[in-house]
Amino acid sequence: MDVKHSADDFARKISARFDVVCFDLDQCAVRQHSRGRLLSTNLDDFASQVSPDFVSAIPALLKHNVKLAIVTHSDLAQHGPKKPRRSNDLDVDVVLGDDLVHEVLHRTVPDYAHEFFVVAWRPKSRGGEGDKDLGKIRHMRTCAAFYDVPVERYSRRIYS
Repeated sequence: MDVKHSADDFARKISARFDVVCFDLDQCAVRQHSRGRLLSTNLDDFASQVSPDFVSAIPALLKHNVKLAIVTHSDLAQHGPKKPRRSNDLDVDVVLGDDLVHEVLHRTVPDYAHEFFVVAWRPKSRGGEGDKDLGKIRHMRTCAAFYDVPVERYSRRIYS
């Protein structure tokens, strides 16, 4: 079975059960982890590690009316003196959160980047030292609320 038919078969099966698919950015949509310290000079290398399955699945899922989201614990709130967002030296600028997700999407699926809802939130960076977000439950609920679907109609995460 060729990639296009395989992606379409996958999307058809997903659409029968779910209205929204939430992809984790690190180790899912992209086959490596940004580790909260990705330099802007390394964005192209990071984006080049996007999963081919992710790229193939996107148009097929949209064809079957499945809504899309990217979720990540990378968070703009992680920026600080040791992780500057913008400086005069591109070799030290760190790309995090929404910025990272949108940079990856525009580099890898430019025709579909606008189709994604993004949740980039890290409890520890937002003052929740003891708070856990196991399985990115808060992320998933935010996506479900955004798309106005009941929790049983969104996929928790798709791994490739």
